[in-house]
Amino acid sequence: MGAQANTYKGFITTGEGVIPQPPPPHSPIADPPAVPVPGILTRVFAQIARIKNSRSYNGYIGNELGIISTPDTTDHPWPEFSLVFEHGPEVHRVSLSFTKYGHDGVWIESRINRE
Repeated sequence: MGAQANTYKGFITTGEGVIPQPPPPHSPIADPPAVPVPGILTRVFAQIARIKNSRSYNGYIGNELGIISTPDTTDHPWPEFSLVFEHGPEVHRVSLSFTKYGHDGVWIESRINRE
């Protein structure tokens, strides 16, 4: 289910690839919203590029719209991560979140402590 959901998310955000068949199941909402048109991030970034290429565009407009980014000049020699421990009645797990800062990936090692 996870890989199928990630493929679907990638299709919706960029419009690239093919929609997984069958699509991931919908949430149990009585009247779910319509499926969005694929490629929303592509369309948003194209709209931002059109705005920035306009003759009347300036830094004030960019600040007001929140489309001027400040580059991250901090040196990040390794990815950063956060851990969340989730304790259940029968199962305990750890959720990991990573910010890779341009690195290719992360290396995860683990072991099970069986008492």
